[in-house]
Amino acid sequence: MSIFDTPSQILTTAPLWIQTPVVLIVAVPLCAALALGWLRLIDVLGARLLRAKRWAEAKVMKHTDE
Repeated sequence: MSIFDTPSQILTTAPLWIQTPVVLIVAVPLCAALALGWLRLIDVLGARLLRAKRWAEAKVMKHTDE
């Protein structure tokens, strides 16, 4: 038996009007936290890619000026 068996059995046998708020109370904050994490990751990767692109462009411009 896993740690999820008892809570899942209780939630499965509960009426729908109890299941819905319980799932939403767990799912909404969890999804919000995951979304913030994804946004942070995308921002960091975008900034690094932009920095690398600008560095490469500056290096090309430096060689063409000489």
